[in-house]
Amino acid sequence: SEALSATANNNNNIVLGIHSKTDTLDFVVSNRKDGHSAKTFIFPPNYDNDSGDDYFSELVAKNSCDGTTTFLHIRNNHMLFQDRLLRFRRTIVSTFVPSHYNNNVPSANNNKGDDFIRFSIYSAIQDLSTSLRSVLATQRVLEAIGVGRAGASALSASLNFIVRDGVGMITSLLFNSLASSKFRSDIKRWRLFADIIVDIGITLEVAATLVPPAFFLPMICIGNICKAMCGVAAGACGGAIDLYWATGTSDISEINAKFAAQRTVTGGLGLLFGAIFARSIMNAQQHVVWSVYFLLTFLHIYANVQCMRLIKFNYLNKERMDILLSSFIRQYSFQKDSADPKLVSHPIDSPDVVSRVEPLLFIPLKPFPSESAHRPFIKMGVSFNDFVLYSCHHPKESMKRMRHSFTLNKSHLVSPGFCKRTNRFCVLVLLIDGADSKDVTRAYFQANIYSNIMAKNNIMRKSKFSDEERDSKLKLVEEEASHSHMDECWAAFDKLATAAGWDLTKSDLVSEGYLVQFNPRNMNN
Repeated sequence: SEALSATANNNNNIVLGIHSKTDTLDFVVSNRKDGHSAKTFIFPPNYDNDSGDDYFSELVAKNSCDGTTTFLHIRNNHMLFQDRLLRFRRTIVSTFVPSHYNNNVPSANNNKGDDFIRFSIYSAIQDLSTSLRSVLATQRVLEAIGVGRAGASALSASLNFIVRDGVGMITSLLFNSLASSKFRSDIKRWRLFADIIVDIGITLEVAATLVPPAFFLPMICIGNICKAMCGVAAGACGGAIDLYWATGTSDISEINAKFAAQRTVTGGLGLLFGAIFARSIMNAQQHVVWSVYFLLTFLHIYANVQCMRLIKFNYLNKERMDILLSSFIRQYSFQKDSADPKLVSHPIDSPDVVSRVEPLLFIPLKPFPSESAHRPFIKMGVSFNDFVLYSCHHPKESMKRMRHSFTLNKSHLVSPGFCKRTNRFCVLVLLIDGADSKDVTRAYFQANIYSNIMAKNNIMRKSKFSDEERDSKLKLVEEEASHSHMDECWAAFDKLATAAGWDLTKSDLVSEGYLVQFNPRNMNN
């Protein structure tokens, strides 16, 4: 076959070219958007073919590192075997990879496309691991309820499954009610939680045959409770993960279809390898079975961690915000008497960098920041009642501040305080109705500065104060914060974060959920 070369444009589906040898053979190439194939119209026709059928031929595109696409001219009636293989490969790839990651020309999407392929591979690994362990768990449960044993009662087995499934359904409803509002602000940690909790559930089912019969039903019920929690958390987080891989809302349906195709294949492989695995371990010793089981469990968790590291959300939650602020605030000098703060020259970490270090477990292996035990916690979105109760100000002063904020059309109020329920210092953030995501991010930024000032003054490490002494100390913190040039600090942070690729308009920081409305009817009193 003869080779024709042209530099392809990612935004065009028509490529014009000239034969590289004679400079007289013009061709027009039509590329399919999904990357399946390309077709060409060649003029003049192939000189070796009297029939003129080669006016319409098919081309297979090959990419080179410099962005040049080489099209191989393939005769309709004499297609080479290697080209058939290449076409088959294109069909397979387009079945599992979305079209915006599967194109003939290198583009900005290709880096994310590589991540998508790695994500799909790790997802397949964890799905296969779960399938193999589920086969073992099912085998153990069936053996325990008497399958294959003389005298076993079908009614007894049915009742065990009814109780187990009923407990799982109730758990799904309760867990959904309690945790559904918390998923979006911690997608990665909840997704990893789902996989760890399902591992616990499968382990309990496998171990249920090792306990006395009286504990068998409770153990498989607890195991199904864990599986039900996994189903709720994984389903809720799956939508956000699918949306991340979509380049726009119009692509979400294709992403769902590709993931469904991948799960179909891994499900089929799971059935095949599961049958082989079940026969292999039937007569194996217990220590061998458990060694293989824990190896598969480790592989499952490892693959899921790698999946979460490949997801690089560009919006801020509490953990990502704390990572950015821990380095940002250290580089800012908050001088009480200076006219302007010292600007930060070091850029803020990008979503790519933060995705590799953000915590994935709810139980921190290392507190972040490292001095968090001596820092007051931040209570976002408190009610005005709690703001008045825990703030260092008298209720009349808090009401006056609320009136002032309403007059200036502010989006939030921040105050250091002391939570009497937990006997801990805190920073209270009151969100006023109408505050958007960026306003909430700014409020958290300001609250973090208060928290740093309180930690720097060692308020939490000192002996107990009387109420008057405590309020006096907290008012000094407010006074110091008022000289810290928060507006300039926020402007610098906003600029650096946006330059690093963060979208502050989509931030989702955990809050208690209150938005305060103020009735201005007595403003003149």
